[in-house]
Amino acid sequence: MRKLLISLYIGLFLLLCFVGTTDKIVYSRGSLAYIPLVIIVFAQPVVLYLLLLQFSFNVRDVHPKLVRRGITAASIAIFLLSYVFFQQFKKENDLALHGQMTKGIVYKKWYDDDKKNPKWLLRCNYIVDGTSFSTFSETDKENKYRIGDTLTVIYSTRYPQNSIIYELKEN
Repeated sequence: MRKLLISLYIGLFLLLCFVGTTDKIVYSRGSLAYIPLVIIVFAQPVVLYLLLLQFSFNVRDVHPKLVRRGITAASIAIFLLSYVFFQQFKKENDLALHGQMTKGIVYKKWYDDDKKNPKWLLRCNYIVDGTSFSTFSETDKENKYRIGDTLTVIYSTRYPQNSIIYELKEN
């Protein structure tokens, strides 16, 4: 049983590495984007917990079930943070290698009154080869742009939905 669970765990890791990191999944805004999330948050912890049941833990003053749960929770955090870091790196690298500039128009602006970090956010529409795209929400720290303003958008020629607003880019 141990060998099967170890093989399954390694298989999930390899699936995440080779399938979850492909451009089609990283840049997907549809159901494909959930494949890495399902692996990281559901499949990987279940297999790891079942694998950890195969081992005995003798930790003083701590129940073995808590040790297993702690290891499983830590694995979720490690995998998730690593994947988010990888995605950000991949998107920035793609913009650096295949970035193109175009003009975008601010179509939405709002104040996010989060008590810990209140800020002005905005989004731009831009057109690439006749198709309209939208940036993700970006922070307007100085609150100087308004709806209807024209800003420069840097987008990837390979995946135009990967974009940033040049004027709001942090160096």
